[in-house]
Amino acid sequence: MRNLDYANVNIYRNGKLIANVLTDKNGDFNVKLDTGEYKCEIVYAGYKKIVKDVAEKSRVSLRTIRRDAND
Repeated sequence: MRNLDYANVNIYRNGKLIANVLTDKNGDFNVKLDTGEYKCEIVYAGYKKIVKDVAEKSRVSLRTIRRDAND
């Protein structure tokens, strides 16, 4: 499985975009979030978009999301 370096990561809360970051060369990213629940959307050209619910204080990496999406 390939790491998706420099993928777009969009974070939504209550349907509103609140953060947008890029993954690093290893496919990892970090976003500090306030308490609450969010949707995390990963977009990378040539790949299916991944959307995952995320709770505050969860440490999330693209590799974790991709692994969960393939289950």
